[in-house]
Amino acid sequence: MARHHIVRTSALLSSICTAALLASAPGTASAQSAESVRSAPASGDIIVTARRTEERLQDVPLSIAAISSKDMAEKGVTDLQDIANYTPGLRFTDFLSKFNGNAVIRGLSQTNVQNAVGNTGVFIDGIYLQRGYMVDSQLGDVQRIEVVKGPQSALYGQNTFSGAINYVLNEPTDELHASGRASVGNGGYTDVRAAVGGPIVPGILSGRIYYATADFDGVWKNNFPGAGSSGMADFGGYKRRNFSASLKLTPTDGMAITGTYYRLTRNEKIRAFYTIDGNLREDQLNCGAVGSNGSPYLWCGNLPSSPAGKRSGENADHYPDGLFAAPQPGMRAKTEMYHVAAEYAFSPDWTFNYDFGRVRGEGIEQSSFASNSYYLDESSFRLPGQSPTFSMQREAGLMKYTSHDARLAFDNGGPFTFDFGYFRSKTSDAFLFGLRLGMQPGGPVLSDNWDPLDDGGVILFNNRRTNYKIDSGYGRVGLKLLDDQLTLGAEARYTHTELSTIDMQTPDLPALEADYNNLTPRFSIRYEPSMDMMFYASAAKGVKAGGFNGYVTGSVELLPEERAYGEEVNWTYEVGTKGSLFNNRFNYSLAAFYIDWQKRQISAPPANYVPPVDSTQGGGAVPGAYISGGSAESYGVELTANYRVSTPLTLNGSFAWQHATAKDGAVAPTASSTCDDIVCRTDGNVAGNYLGNVPQFQGTFGFDYRTPVNDSLDFFMGADEIYRGKMYVDETNTASTAAYFLTNARVGVSADRWKGFFWVKNLLDEKYAEASFVVPSIFQYNVNLGDRRTFGVTLTFDY
Repeated sequence: MARHHIVRTSALLSSICTAALLASAPGTASAQSAESVRSAPASGDIIVTARRTEERLQDVPLSIAAISSKDMAEKGVTDLQDIANYTPGLRFTDFLSKFNGNAVIRGLSQTNVQNAVGNTGVFIDGIYLQRGYMVDSQLGDVQRIEVVKGPQSALYGQNTFSGAINYVLNEPTDELHASGRASVGNGGYTDVRAAVGGPIVPGILSGRIYYATADFDGVWKNNFPGAGSSGMADFGGYKRRNFSASLKLTPTDGMAITGTYYRLTRNEKIRAFYTIDGNLREDQLNCGAVGSNGSPYLWCGNLPSSPAGKRSGENADHYPDGLFAAPQPGMRAKTEMYHVAAEYAFSPDWTFNYDFGRVRGEGIEQSSFASNSYYLDESSFRLPGQSPTFSMQREAGLMKYTSHDARLAFDNGGPFTFDFGYFRSKTSDAFLFGLRLGMQPGGPVLSDNWDPLDDGGVILFNNRRTNYKIDSGYGRVGLKLLDDQLTLGAEARYTHTELSTIDMQTPDLPALEADYNNLTPRFSIRYEPSMDMMFYASAAKGVKAGGFNGYVTGSVELLPEERAYGEEVNWTYEVGTKGSLFNNRFNYSLAAFYIDWQKRQISAPPANYVPPVDSTQGGGAVPGAYISGGSAESYGVELTANYRVSTPLTLNGSFAWQHATAKDGAVAPTASSTCDDIVCRTDGNVAGNYLGNVPQFQGTFGFDYRTPVNDSLDFFMGADEIYRGKMYVDETNTASTAAYFLTNARVGVSADRWKGFFWVKNLLDEKYAEASFVVPSIFQYNVNLGDRRTFGVTLTFDY
């Protein structure tokens, strides 16, 4: 393995050295002309709107990452996992079915991935996307994506507990403009996008329409017999469609009204995965307490990167080659958004903004995590007489969201600025989760029931309808001192939340209701000794709403005190510096942070839950209930930098170290039956352990080389080495996914109006475990694998 990494690093360094030699070769400098400047990397003046006003990225006293649509296209970015690979301190996984998209910033990973409110808020043009099945929107008409780290409650609301991700869409302009992009690649990959816009009534009304379609079969083969005829010859494929249309009205100077309609549909296959199932003779868990079937409950160490690493050696004939799973429905989702944004600068100093948003999202996944055993006869099972059946999971949701946001801002160019506003939103969220037991092996898992409100005949663990009503007032002030070198800032939001949940498993009982009131301030100080250097410090409070477990979970009746869980809170403290050196050839952003996380929403078994004597075959799954208890902390360092070695050659890199651990009160809910006081504590105490789904180290290193071929054509090439460190599956810190490296590269040519290039992701075809989730009470780990090598050719035009 060490030699493999040396070869990988040597290859990347050789490419960089080759590019450097090209940059310094005779004739290169003299060939530098105005034509080549247009393709050189930007000087660092990136404009972002993360704080709801246009600012230079280098001037914002926050840790922000921004990636443009151009960079996304060249790097082959197709989803939020790709974005996370290039963003220090961001981790994203949507597990196996892609239903519960979960973004983690700075180690604040949530236990309840089915929660309607995530720790990281995701937005399109500032309009909130509440559910995990809605958040992955790379296919849209995106100008750039901004990742803002730390609580952003004052400006975005309480749903930005650890940070925010904002997709910024392209707006209509008063110039006729058409653009497009077409990509083809291995695994049946096709991606076609087109946009056209311009004046409808010159100077008054402009418009833009956009359509995109992307299809992918996948690059991990499924060896289930007849999988191809059942539509799942490969894992991880998808069909995605996106349409958006917008109009911009500018009836007078200083006034602009923009209306946008956005629609995204997704049809997703289950990701490449395998299951370690302690109920089977073929599989072999290796630590923890031993269950009634003779199998240990837990896995200790790095999870294997293929199912071969889990084999016990028994029933070898029951193992197919490679990956194997019954064809299954997968996940479907649809998101629609209506957004009206109005801006009126009614005087040189005053601006009024109003945003209206309406979002409707629905998603449903139907999947089975039984894999890599044929389940053909009783000899597969550890307990005699067990029937060879398995279960299918069904998760579904329907969400409707409406928001109004009005804001008044004052800025006369002097030392004092402020803005204040009022926000109201209403959300209706329906969610159900359950299992269908007794599924017969040997054939595909079929279902044509895609109604998100229909339980589909499963045994339900959760079936709830929740309404949120939020009213909040917010404000921000800034004061510049010392000839504008020093800026003091303060912002705050007061929020009143009304929450009402109907447990559909007990529809005759009254709705569960709660009110929450909180104040979320943020304070910052910025010192800018020159235009090329800035230092800052900030302190911010984040709050995430509480919720309800319902009256029952599964068949277990909950005690009155177990029916609800409260808000969780964090204080984030950050210091940093941004700037440029060497005549703007070296740009950097460095931040250090500490987060104190209190009242965590963690899982706990209900008091009335009695584990069955025989927990095999899915019947032993512990029903989910959540409490506000325990604390955690996270601290670390983040660095991004780029250095323009010469006009053609730029080096870039990023690094993140985050130390996220549980503190007092944190418990593992099934530890009493699964731990043995050797690998983990039977009392469930996990204080001092790392939080799950958080890599301690992340980093990238790469280069970008661009040079003119002639007066009308440029050549470019680049490569990036991506590193993600070891990551524990949960807070017992027993099982983990190993660290991995990925190499991505691109090479192509560009002109004023078009560009063509070849790209590849995971160049060395690394096989790695990307994420996992564990259900220890039924002896089961589900391990999803990252995509193998993907490559393709892309052509873009811009007129």
